[in-house]
Amino acid sequence: MKWLHLFFLHHWERKATSFLLAIVVWLIVNSSTTIVKELDNVSVRLTNISNKVSIEGLQPNHYLSQKISLKLHGNKSQINDLSSNDLEIVLDAKNISEDWLAPIFHKNLVSLNPYIDLSTVVKRISPQYIPIHFSRMIKEKVPLTFSHPIGKPPQGYEYLGIWPNRFMITLQGPENIIKPLKAEGITFTFNLNDIPKGALELQESSQLYREEISYCVPNEWKNLELPSLPNRSFSIDDPRAEELCIQFVRNDLLPLENPVPIHLFFSPKHSSIVNPKNYFLNIGKIVREVNGFYFLDQPLYVKGASKVFLNVIQEMLRLSIFVLPKSEKNYLDWSIEFFNSRLLEDRYVSLLLAEDQPTLTPLHSKRKEEYLRHRFRSYMNHLQFYQNQDQKLDLKIKVKGKMIVVEGVKNEKNCSY
Repeated sequence: MKWLHLFFLHHWERKATSFLLAIVVWLIVNSSTTIVKELDNVSVRLTNISNKVSIEGLQPNHYLSQKISLKLHGNKSQINDLSSNDLEIVLDAKNISEDWLAPIFHKNLVSLNPYIDLSTVVKRISPQYIPIHFSRMIKEKVPLTFSHPIGKPPQGYEYLGIWPNRFMITLQGPENIIKPLKAEGITFTFNLNDIPKGALELQESSQLYREEISYCVPNEWKNLELPSLPNRSFSIDDPRAEELCIQFVRNDLLPLENPVPIHLFFSPKHSSIVNPKNYFLNIGKIVREVNGFYFLDQPLYVKGASKVFLNVIQEMLRLSIFVLPKSEKNYLDWSIEFFNSRLLEDRYVSLLLAEDQPTLTPLHSKRKEEYLRHRFRSYMNHLQFYQNQDQKLDLKIKVKGKMIVVEGVKNEKNCSY
């Protein structure tokens, strides 16, 4: 231990002076050493933005959605602990209305930390420019249509359609967003689960045709939010917006009073081997022949249609079988067909329009006719036969020799055809 004691005491004045000088030199060198500090995710805020332009990626709080990386040059001792949370870039966009390569100077660096003075800490900045993309603000009428709703209709009802289905809505926003929307149009989707329980029953009690119910869309549903124009909503300002309704029909099981005729359709492609001379319909359990006509011999029902519609179409309705060689298909396809659907549509429209005609103005009469034609086509496009409340009509139709044999399928649900 003696040698250690002598080490510190021998020429201690010189050693103390050297130690102090080393500290001073280290402090001077450390404070004068320049380093580059790279900061990621630095926020950029713009001020004095003209209301005639929009900036790509600008949020409602005037910050750009995309943050930038910044390299700061400065004294090591002052800049080493600096983080992206300690500062932001503020750019003055006054009198700027087109794409701008905004320069970054010391004055654009704003300290968010009251204990840091960036003017003394930062010596140099890179990059020195930020590209800012401007777009002119415009207002345009944009086409709006409604797709098939999501969700389920209230119990006891089936969805028919939305009327009117096409509107014009005024949108205001950046030209680079509004122009494509105007060209392509907007499609919006309602959710049937949002319809309050009991709303259709209440509506049904006040309507003339109790089977068909128009649910008037509430005003709050007419405020649309668009992903391409966030943080704002747009109201449907079309004059016909007050008429916007979702159409339903009671899904009661309605019997077909007349037997359904069966028609064989032969493909011209195979007419040399498959034709009415060589193939005939087999009379069986569910097929009967009367005066040379063939009928489906079983009780049939429809759902999702009105009695008025059914009364108009049921005498001009048939089941058509597409006959192909057995080698082409094991089971033949069939479909429901309407004879002269245009005539049936005119009859349906005339029948219902006549009841309201005296109280309608020419404009409302035209709109009513347009709506009734839309309703008829909805019924026609969705018409399906049922064997009972839960089972759709399902047929297995095969070619056996020269016979076309039609058989029913029982106890199966959700059959497709």
